[in-house]
Amino acid sequence: MRTSTFNRALRVAGELRRAAAFCAWLLAFGADCGDVLAQDTAAEEAAHRVAVLAHLPADAAQRIFGRESTPIAGPPEAIGAYERGCLEGAVALPADGPNWQVMRPSRNRAWGHPVLIALLERLAQRLPAAADWPGLLVGDISQPRGG
Repeated sequence: MRTSTFNRALRVAGELRRAAAFCAWLLAFGADCGDVLAQDTAAEEAAHRVAVLAHLPADAAQRIFGRESTPIAGPPEAIGAYERGCLEGAVALPADGPNWQVMRPSRNRAWGHPVLIALLERLAQRLPAAADWPGLLVGDISQPRGG
């Protein structure tokens, strides 16, 4: 019994030494931090955003989105609203189909959610028979990453 009590005392002493060393480490590095500034308030953050945006051109987002020629990889998802949103997992409508044609394909704006592209393809197949219509002309749908 005495051996188990002695072993337990050694374990506790070791744990206390480790705890003391950790506290000493915290004090040593905590004292060296100097003056620590708090995070910006909401008003300061808003003022900072306004200052940054004032230096950007009005079409900065359009330039960034317009540069991308491939969609974001991942499951299809529309993020945000139509006027300010992104598109993940987009697929392209082929430039020419049996009953549709993409206008101005050089603009690279025939991308959309897979459900939308499938709908357009089905619509283009059914319209000629239903309305004696030669086909569907498709303008801008979306850029590869939205917009």
